[in-house]
Amino acid sequence: MTKEDLVNQVATRSKLPKIRIAAALDLFLSEVSDALARQEKVEIRRFGVFDVSVRQAHVARNLNANGEIRLSDRIMPRFVPFTAFKDRVLTPDIPSDKGNTKTADKITVPPASPPKTPVPRIETLERQVASERENADARLLLIDLYIESDRYAEALPHCRAGLGIDLRSLELLNRQGRISEQTGIFDQALQAYDQAVNFHPSHVESLLNRGRMRSQTGRYAEAEQDFRRALEIDPSKTLAVLQCGLLYTRRGLYLRALQEFERAWELDPSSPEACFNLGKTYDHLERHDEAIRQFETLVVLQPDHPRPYWHLGMLYNKKKMGEKALKMYQQSNRLSTLKKGNDRT
Repeated sequence: MTKEDLVNQVATRSKLPKIRIAAALDLFLSEVSDALARQEKVEIRRFGVFDVSVRQAHVARNLNANGEIRLSDRIMPRFVPFTAFKDRVLTPDIPSDKGNTKTADKITVPPASPPKTPVPRIETLERQVASERENADARLLLIDLYIESDRYAEALPHCRAGLGIDLRSLELLNRQGRISEQTGIFDQALQAYDQAVNFHPSHVESLLNRGRMRSQTGRYAEAEQDFRRALEIDPSKTLAVLQCGLLYTRRGLYLRALQEFERAWELDPSSPEACFNLGKTYDHLERHDEAIRQFETLVVLQPDHPRPYWHLGMLYNKKKMGEKALKMYQQSNRLSTLKKGNDRT
């Protein structure tokens, strides 16, 4: 069962919006993944249960061949959400902190806040777009405001309406792709990025967006072609080099990933993402001293972020430096708590 299947199952059974379900599920999976990476015991309670039903073997008719075919037993898992999961989905503000370290059984649902009053700027733009349907600038601004407010369902129709006015709008196509991607509709996201690249094959942003989407859906060879094409157009594009490195990491090709991350670090020594991924790759290759140097540099670049301290703690622990490891873990936990508190205020 894929993430999209799970979101659809929960939406069908609970009648909750898919956007909120996907956001809650992303947070939940991130928390569990982080806990497992820290080798913590994970106990999941009160979110729901997977129920499995079996569809017995039966005979069906193949309409194309006008014949009968026999279908074997089919196991069909489905997710039955508990009340805590529904409450989590309905919470107005689901935090987007990817560094959150609590597992699902420790999640506390904040009290529901009163609905926010509509932003006058959005209402003004809505009236302007309704009266001036060919005003592409106003429509783009309205789409951006919808995205900032997580109102993806309202943004998407404006993307499509804008494309009807100006089929050559790369900005609208990429916005449509990002909205579909954020709401878990990956096929529509890829279709929008395809249209953008087909219209302008040398548009670097469109190539990177399509390559990233292809990489996430396992189309690695095509993704690499997009990233390489973007680098041919702009050899100094650090993001394209980073995406190549992440692609190789997903495939387990750490030596090739290392070359890309080293190149990204050379292009932009102030890039936290280049520094972070280079350190992680050194760690994968058991080059611990070099990994420590990278994460110590990342502490300078991101002194208030918990992730470099956590990775330093793991590396010091591997080198039997218990006291230093403990200090790093404590600092990481302290910053995680502060960051979580700031996100909630």
